[in-house]
Amino acid sequence: MNAVPLAKDYMLRSAGLEGFVPLMHELGIDGAALIANAGIKLDALASPDSTISYAAFLDVLAAAREASGLQHIGLLIAERQSMSMLGPLGFAIAQAPDVREAIGELNQFIHLHNTGIAARLVTEGDTAMWRLEVLLSGRPGVRQQEDLAVSIGVGILRSLLGRDWSPELVTLQRRAPMNTTPYRQAFRCPVEFEAEHNQAVFDYAVLNTRIAQSNSQLHAILNNHLRGLDASGKLDYATEVQQIILHAMKGGECTLPRVAQMLGTSQRTLQRRLSAEGRTFRDELETVRARVAMRYLEETAIPLTSLSMTLGYSDLAAFSHAFRRMTGVSPSAWRKGGRAS
Repeated sequence: MNAVPLAKDYMLRSAGLEGFVPLMHELGIDGAALIANAGIKLDALASPDSTISYAAFLDVLAAAREASGLQHIGLLIAERQSMSMLGPLGFAIAQAPDVREAIGELNQFIHLHNTGIAARLVTEGDTAMWRLEVLLSGRPGVRQQEDLAVSIGVGILRSLLGRDWSPELVTLQRRAPMNTTPYRQAFRCPVEFEAEHNQAVFDYAVLNTRIAQSNSQLHAILNNHLRGLDASGKLDYATEVQQIILHAMKGGECTLPRVAQMLGTSQRTLQRRLSAEGRTFRDELETVRARVAMRYLEETAIPLTSLSMTLGYSDLAAFSHAFRRMTGVSPSAWRKGGRAS
């Protein structure tokens, strides 16, 4: 099914393709050709801080899956990427005092590497859940990106905690592939598919683990550098609001007062800043709802009535009307045509 222009394209540092061409070569595939065919200039790869189209990156992942026949190609790419791939953010994480600070720093500054990913840490009792969300839907390559993102997250934790560490559970929104063995081998824990979140689940106590190689002075310098980069290249406000709406929705409440509270601002200020970008809160809410709905329709068999409630609509009719307005088709039609591999 064709992509729906629910938002402007996001951007990714070209370092996100680290290890891709060598991996494709091992598989007998011309990785450089796949990149070029997606519209990415190969000379951009020479500088890891060059930015490339995130949608084009997803197209590269989809092409790699098609050419290799491997649904778990995202896991194989992640194996060839290191924390340094994240640039200044990766170096700062490595110098954080503990795991909690490292995860918090990544969540806060991930957009400096990839504006199309949102990450957050959720804790419930003795359990911690590190969740990652792809902000584009209805496009080939999203499943491979989700595999890649969660695998990189687990890899970061192993870099901080030791290579033998593994989460207690990994859950993925994607449908289960025919062969799930590569997932269990990569994560070394149970893996659940068609889940509500893409996440790594582990013991809360892990967050308090001190990072042995950390250097507080170097960390302070790197953190200040990140803040400087953030101030000079901050996300547009509409995208920032969309990320918060997504988090609020999955927490059960995505109203204007709740989103404003999570942003640490007033409702009036939120609306005024969106208006300056030619947007409204309703625009951003409907964009996120449509994006989340597409993922559920593509990956799960959730009843439409239940999905309408999850998205915060008053009833199925309201959901169907809004979804058709955003995508041009009904939810049931999207489900029939949008379940790509």
